[in-house]
Amino acid sequence: YFTVQTITTVGYGDIVPMGHYGRLFTIFFILVGVGFVGTAMGVMVGAALDREEMIMDQMVSSKK
Repeated sequence: YFTVQTITTVGYGDIVPMGHYGRLFTIFFILVGVGFVGTAMGVMVGAALDREEMIMDQMVSSKK
């Protein structure tokens, strides 16, 4: 529990789950959130790189 809290920089806070199930739920919730943010960033970066590649292809083909 504390390892996941530290690695994800969520912090420990004043309110913490007391039982094992609460801690497991918190770990699951944090990891799903990190995965969601990573996926969203990957999609945005992928779209930006695709657009950049398209612009570069247009520039190269116009010089020919």
